[in-house]
Amino acid sequence: ARVMNAVLCETENRCLELLYGYLRDQGCLLSDWQCALIFDGLQIRDNEHNRRLLADDSFLQNASEHIRESSAGFTLEIKVKDFDQAYDLPDGYGDTVNDISVIDVGDDRAAAHLFLKRFPGRLIKSKGRLFWRSDQSIYESDPRAVRDGIMSAMGELGIHARTHYDTLVPYSDSTRHVESCTKMILSDSRIVDDTFVNMLWKSSPPEAT
Repeated sequence: ARVMNAVLCETENRCLELLYGYLRDQGCLLSDWQCALIFDGLQIRDNEHNRRLLADDSFLQNASEHIRESSAGFTLEIKVKDFDQAYDLPDGYGDTVNDISVIDVGDDRAAAHLFLKRFPGRLIKSKGRLFWRSDQSIYESDPRAVRDGIMSAMGELGIHARTHYDTLVPYSDSTRHVESCTKMILSDSRIVDDTFVNMLWKSSPPEAT
């Protein structure tokens, strides 16, 4: 079941990317090529140009044919779904800057480099043991705590991957990608400090006798 789900998700993503490319080529997107992914569809701007295109039934039929020819024969029945609910954008939203990092799809080593650059000294490998410095500046060596620390830190990076179709997909929010990146992080020599364990023991308070 997991394999079938992965195959279906990959197929759905491929079809959505092809639909995105079709809409982009037809001038349905803004100059920055942005739109919104909503479940299994795409939300585009409501403007005169797009309304004129969508009023013609052949427009969506051509989109379906484009996907069928480019995706090993998968045929989609594409429909327009009107939105009857909206929300007000906050003041100054257009000037809000969200920092993200972009890597090439599959380049887990580049993601690992961004992690180590952003969080130097948080993860240490010393004499075969891993340590993670928590937000309270406490070093934890429990494997689950180390893994959870890496996962949480990766979520803060906002890494996106650029696909072969020149679209961006979330990277650091994907458990699968983060696990692949973690392998690169743990194999990087920058986290190795074999003196750390001894320093940790020396800094620990003596036991009461």
